[in-house]
Amino acid sequence: IDTACGYPLCSQKILEDAEIKVILFPPDRESIDAFFRAETESRDDYFFIVGNYRSEVSCRPVNISKRYHVPLERIGMIPYNFSFEQAMLDGSTITYLAQNMRCSRRSKEYWFFRCATETVKNLRKYVIHRRNMQCGECEKV
Repeated sequence: IDTACGYPLCSQKILEDAEIKVILFPPDRESIDAFFRAETESRDDYFFIVGNYRSEVSCRPVNISKRYHVPLERIGMIPYNFSFEQAMLDGSTITYLAQNMRCSRRSKEYWFFRCATETVKNLRKYVIHRRNMQCGECEKV
């Protein structure tokens, strides 16, 4: 469920009830700092993604991990990609993804897809880990 930033009352309720929370940060450090200053509850059920990541201006995942004591495997990044942005604006996202998903290492799209894929893999591992923790005593059928 996508909620508004700034924690209006409905967003707070949704976040309280969610088993896993995925927080998509803008690439600037100020927004990330503001989140961690405001967030006081345990962050064990959070997965973080830095969106529109740009190495020259964005807060690096390793720095977020060290500064806020979040395991690095629970921080992903989706790099800024002009072609992807244009595809979203043009309504051709599916075409863009289909044409570039298996691009070679030499492709200008490779870094974007590598980071996005790694982020999805880590999120999936985290979801499975959380499910196993919550259902540790459940009977397997």
